[in-house]
Amino acid sequence: MQTSGVVILNFNSANTTIQLVNRLEKFSYFEKVVIVDNCSNDNSFDILRKIVSNKVDVIQTKENKGYSYGNNYGIKFLEKFKLDIIFIANPDVNFEEVVVKRIIDVFSDKRYRDYALLSSARVDSDKQFTQNQHWKIPTYTREIMDCFFLLRLLNKKKAIYSFNKNSCDIIDVEVVPGSFFAVRADVLKNIGYFDENVFLFYEENILAYKLKNKNYKEGILTKYHYIHDHDNSSTISLEASSKALEISMRSALYFQKKYNAINKLEIKILEIGMRYCLFERKILIKIKKRFN
Repeated sequence: MQTSGVVILNFNSANTTIQLVNRLEKFSYFEKVVIVDNCSNDNSFDILRKIVSNKVDVIQTKENKGYSYGNNYGIKFLEKFKLDIIFIANPDVNFEEVVVKRIIDVFSDKRYRDYALLSSARVDSDKQFTQNQHWKIPTYTREIMDCFFLLRLLNKKKAIYSFNKNSCDIIDVEVVPGSFFAVRADVLKNIGYFDENVFLFYEENILAYKLKNKNYKEGILTKYHYIHDHDNSSTISLEASSKALEISMRSALYFQKKYNAINKLEIKILEIGMRYCLFERKILIKIKKRFN
């Protein structure tokens, strides 16, 4: 049986993190649970330190450098325990130990040695499959299309990859959401961990590219699930989503330049498209404010 541990990245969400850890600490398949406080600007770290145990460790980054840096911090901390499998879990997810057991069983089966990363189906609080269970590694053409409203709508309809209860037990996918998955520890180290040059967004795309480049596969166990309601939030303002869009675009541009190796002309075209997209978003904000 392969050994495993889980990394939970916390930022200003101590209570949510503690609720999850209180459950995961009881999982016999997890040898270690490490909480990484990503330099929260509240008192999260002090609160979290109170739940340290033989199984649970709480560590803190020196500064908040984003999802990739924070998770790498926890992954490298776990290396001294020589674990075979590392689970990554957001504080706001929920899953049963049977999911962990099944993922470990698949990783332990020689028939699935080509799989470096596994996840399960994602459902909402009503146990309904959410959209975008997985997606394709972004191409340059897709990035250009995403800069324009009408093309973005067309592309979005074509880019929804889901499945149903009649799907195969394990399906091959290119990219899974970063909210919950497991990865082989030795493979993750071999490919250089998460790329810390992106603060937020595109972490999953970059990881998927690096795994595919080494001929590894990602898969989803369709008969098992975890709960995550994050994508259903309707409380985010257009202004906040515009800031997120800017960060996402910086990450997208970095990905296309470094991993898809686009040329100078392609970079310029993409930059122009992204500026237009931000202008488009500002117009939408003005229209919304006028009708509110």
